[in-house]
Amino acid sequence: GSVCLPGPDQVLDYNATHIAECEENSQAFSRVETRAALLIARLEEFTAARLFYIAEVQVAVQELQEFVRSDEFNVEMDKAVDKVTLFRSEIRKRIVEGLAASAGKQRLLSSMEALKAPSEALKLSLEVDLEKIRVFTEECNDLYLAPGPNKEFILDICGQGNEACFSDPKSLRVSCCCAKNPLANFGDGRQHLVNGITMFDEAWVAGGRRLQQENSSDSVVLDVCAEAWTAARPAVEQTWQDIADIGHAATVQAYLGEMKTSYGDSYCSFTLEGHDFEDSASSAVQTGVVWLGVSGLAMFMVREI
Repeated sequence: GSVCLPGPDQVLDYNATHIAECEENSQAFSRVETRAALLIARLEEFTAARLFYIAEVQVAVQELQEFVRSDEFNVEMDKAVDKVTLFRSEIRKRIVEGLAASAGKQRLLSSMEALKAPSEALKLSLEVDLEKIRVFTEECNDLYLAPGPNKEFILDICGQGNEACFSDPKSLRVSCCCAKNPLANFGDGRQHLVNGITMFDEAWVAGGRRLQQENSSDSVVLDVCAEAWTAARPAVEQTWQDIADIGHAATVQAYLGEMKTSYGDSYCSFTLEGHDFEDSASSAVQTGVVWLGVSGLAMFMVREI
């Protein structure tokens, strides 16, 4: 027990203030992860909204192409004195004005706005918490005396050599204590206590003992990608459904094809019942070239107005 008790033979230090600081600084890693996951989720929603708006542009361009080929428009063009002005007017009415208040544009603007708060939160976290992580890794990598829930830290097992009580300086007894390294729980920020006297039916605060590993079933483990995917899934799947409803599931398919080509099996996509978005990467990418070309043409015409 002398290695656990204050004195010349003490090996394990117990500094409650330092341990509390270590546990507080350990939470910095979790904060960075949590805020990164939220930002990634908002980025996924923004990407889906962007695809939705592109799909709406495709629809508007297709409708414009059909109108330009119609007899109605050809008659108007034949009568028009300033044909270029008439053509630009139709483009503005069907592309610019037609998409000004569209669902896709509103969702895109909304998702852009939703990026601000998590971006600022992550920026602040990086400015503050990275320093705390540095302090934690440099100043908390040591063994410390591990107390129990009642601040007990040493277990009196039995006498060895005499019958003196544990509190007697001359006693010769077998005892034990536990040590912990805060880095073993880097990231969760919990107060890690040994089971102590809670492991015994008849015990009082005179010692603590750890006979088995601490229960880790409530361990705080965050998978950033999984957390972001879970948070973004409802909004993303709703947006994908809206894209499919206007007949442009190929837009999503092309995007997934590009992701699969770039990241292979590492890319975890969303799914939507009733739509086979995950077609072969090659056909999806080929489709993507077509719709990117169409949307690019639409954007070029809008800028020219």
